[in-house]
Amino acid sequence: QTCALPISIPDPRPDEALSWLKAQSVDSPELRMAEAGGAPLLALDTTRDGYWTQRDLFVKELNSQRFSALRAADQLREVEAIRLIGWMQRWTYDLALARASGKVRYFVDCTETLLGLGKRLNEIGVLRFHRQLVQWQRLASHPLNPRLFAEQLLLSYATLAAN
Repeated sequence: QTCALPISIPDPRPDEALSWLKAQSVDSPELRMAEAGGAPLLALDTTRDGYWTQRDLFVKELNSQRFSALRAADQLREVEAIRLIGWMQRWTYDLALARASGKVRYFVDCTETLLGLGKRLNEIGVLRFHRQLVQWQRLASHPLNPRLFAEQLLLSYATLAAN
């Protein structure tokens, strides 16, 4: 019999991770590290598959003065549901954090917007919506209708933002 022993590998220090990303010729390594929650391999992974083009579109839609959930769902139709819900989870996390501490963890390039929204939105509503997103994440990897899933997600956010 073989006995598997867990091996604990510590996370790299932030300065080491940033240096490594720079050595990989990654643009804006600080922003990518924040987006990836401090995980350098995930930060490197965001350099593929049009990730930043889609993320920029997501941010643009959520920051629109005339936010329309249906228009946003149409604009984001190419984004996989699992990616979309991940962004929305990080967005709502940042909203709650901005409200509680005046800081942002993931969307550091949207700090001013999130601080403004965090002050305006109902904190309990944001936390309830975030909890709902965790439940919806189970469906995101295999939604029956990805477009309908995106519309429901963004309509729910629009309801939160309107209250």
